[in-house]
Amino acid sequence: MSRVIYRTRPFIPYAKYSKYWNEYIQEGDEIIKYVYNKVKLPDRELRNEIYSHEKQRWTIGDVNLPDWLYRYVVDDDLSNNGKKIVKQWRLDKYISDLNNYKEKGYFIDEEKKIVITDREILMFREDSEVPFWAKITSLVKDAYNRIRITPKFMELVKDDFENHKVDYEILCEMAEQNRKKNEEKEKEFLAKQQELQEKKDYEVAIQLFLRLQKNLVDIKPKLSEEGRKEIDNLLNLINKSEISRARYDILHQAGVEIILKEKSKRG
Repeated sequence: MSRVIYRTRPFIPYAKYSKYWNEYIQEGDEIIKYVYNKVKLPDRELRNEIYSHEKQRWTIGDVNLPDWLYRYVVDDDLSNNGKKIVKQWRLDKYISDLNNYKEKGYFIDEEKKIVITDREILMFREDSEVPFWAKITSLVKDAYNRIRITPKFMELVKDDFENHKVDYEILCEMAEQNRKKNEEKEKEFLAKQQELQEKKDYEVAIQLFLRLQKNLVDIKPKLSEEGRKEIDNLLNLINKSEISRARYDILHQAGVEIILKEKSKRG
């Protein structure tokens, strides 16, 4: 399988009608660098032509493979040997990253492999075939039922880790509990909104029924004897009918038909 694992931003080194960028393609254990050139031909149609060519090719573990590319390698596409090489690289990089985070003064829990920066919470996951740094900031926000990251909140999380109040498993449990609570709150909110809407619809329907009754009573004397009987029957039906907008529409249409029939008789 071939996939783009990294693409540079386009740059314009020469003419304004020409743009260049690089794409790094992973094919199994191989990484291929392609150079792309988009040329806008300044004719009437302003046609765009894109050219590309292979610039370099490396195999995972190659000493010439740029170190930074390892972080973009897709683990699932690697062979077993490729996974071993990337795993070792990430373990070595973990030590380097940890020293870098220490120099910056970030909170570090080496036992739980947790790093808390100013804005992010990271966890080094070794429970996968190829270890990696996972951003668990969203999980932590869910666990504490927070929307935003603030310095005060980050201090709270640091304290809880330092005092062994939380770990990854506990955070997952807290997040799941909050998810269920929020789902229940959402259901209650929607049920209340539906109840309010139904109440509003009922009140509107009552007003429509009263107006329909009044209009029928007002027009009754102007109709023929047959028409007046039909109006009486309709009024009796309205009194016995359940109050709803759907029922009103049916009764209203019946009243319209009576009046139209009367008009047709008169020519």
